[in-house]
Amino acid sequence: MDYDDNPISPSEFDNDLHAVNREIVRLAYILNIDLENQHQIDELMSDTTLSQSKDKLSQEKMTLKGLLVLRGELSKERIESGLSEGMSPLDEEAFKQLKPGNK
Repeated sequence: MDYDDNPISPSEFDNDLHAVNREIVRLAYILNIDLENQHQIDELMSDTTLSQSKDKLSQEKMTLKGLLVLRGELSKERIESGLSEGMSPLDEEAFKQLKPGNK
């Protein structure tokens, strides 16, 4: 898909990506999930019990899992539109401020 076929402007893509990234960082911080730890991310993404649980923690983990999937889809769509993949959640200023060891 070329940008000409897509009604979303590059700045809208950037804004959407930034909002998703910030929410990913916020939830990961609250849930004590290290976004730099691939094992923790893999564990979250493969947890099939989250959707069956009604507790708040499981719901927040489901939200984070969904946002990570959405983030991947946004990256693919950006690339298909001829744009760069965009900023990673790890590049966000909020992540740098909340990263363990920066307090």
